[in-house]
Amino acid sequence: MSPRRIKTLTWFSALLVGGTLVWTVIVFLRRRGDLERPVSQQELERVVKGVEEPEPPKDDRVQVKALNRVFHSMNWTGKEDPKPVGPGPDEGKVVQALVSMASLLHVLVLQIDTTDPKAGIAYVSYTPESKLQKPDADPEERLLRIGERLGPPHQYALVDGISVDGVRFVFDDPVREPETVHPAKPPEDRVTIVVVDQAILPGTSERLIVANPNPKTYLPKNTEAIGRNEYQLGTETLKEVDRDYSRILAQDVSYKPARDPKTGQVKGLLITRVAPNSIVSQHGVTEGEIVKSINGHPVTSVAEAVSYVKQEADSTNTWVVEFEKQGRTFSRTYKSPPKE
Repeated sequence: MSPRRIKTLTWFSALLVGGTLVWTVIVFLRRRGDLERPVSQQELERVVKGVEEPEPPKDDRVQVKALNRVFHSMNWTGKEDPKPVGPGPDEGKVVQALVSMASLLHVLVLQIDTTDPKAGIAYVSYTPESKLQKPDADPEERLLRIGERLGPPHQYALVDGISVDGVRFVFDDPVREPETVHPAKPPEDRVTIVVVDQAILPGTSERLIVANPNPKTYLPKNTEAIGRNEYQLGTETLKEVDRDYSRILAQDVSYKPARDPKTGQVKGLLITRVAPNSIVSQHGVTEGEIVKSINGHPVTSVAEAVSYVKQEADSTNTWVVEFEKQGRTFSRTYKSPPKE
């Protein structure tokens, strides 16, 4: 390129830059009034709100525990070293041997009140192996009542029921089955039956079953649990069920057919919802249970179950309902008041 052409381009560029500068000054002078005008608070807020916040800077810090795990807990292959095999969490602990309740105590007296199943009392004597009481202990300390626990070291045993069959115990361990300690078998000439409120504590050689010779049926107004999975139906509860069973089935409980996964046939009614404090909940029924049968009669629909109960109501006062939940089958017993 010749020097003359270079000079021409230089002058042209200078004129272009100068013209641009002059135009910028002119535009500034024209808008000077607008630029000097104070900005309103609304405009400032609009601008501020329109600005997007930048993402927070990434934290490149590494925890020391992670470094220790990489450099100390792993070898060069990148895999964790096998942990040494040692005693488990339960090893080394002293496991208490399972002791039968019959080896801990002897039932001497059973006081049964047929008007209130929960008021039963048992008078017992403890064996030396039990380490519960001394032979000369106060007789009051040798009385067992429903809902009480044995003393240490057998406080895991709870008195669940007292009947003519003996004292029934349940345990904190859900795997252990309930146990019943039957009354010590007495000589035939020592068997005595007396009225409940006339019962006396026996001597060391006596064995009594105290019962009421004129029993009265326990008739609560509202349904009550009288034992594990055993209920006495209340007189007022039955009247309410007979009067409003349609409403109860519609509002207090939800259900649907439960089918056998292998055959596809209906095997019962699955309870999908139970309203809190409802009549259904008072009878021990909970969500997720399957009602399978009533007194051995299969339950495939609500209408069929209601029809069966009405048909058998005049001749039956004990209803054994079979349930299933999470693969486990169990039953509840409901006792009706006697017919007037």
